[in-house]
Amino acid sequence: MSNQDKNLTWEELKKEIEEKIEKDQLTEDDPDYGIYLLYWAPMGIYLYDKWKEKKKETKKLK
Repeated sequence: MSNQDKNLTWEELKKEIEEKIEKDQLTEDDPDYGIYLLYWAPMGIYLYDKWKEKKKETKKLK
């Protein structure tokens, strides 16, 4: 079930997506990816930047 179906508050949504980013579980196929990037643009931009940073760190470690 995507977070969109859970009827979460803004803060709960932000926390869940940040946890996915930290655990490197957010993929472009994840339903939450589209929710944050398309529907909540300001938060989406923040989270996208955070996600991209995490991807860079992951690549450096490999």
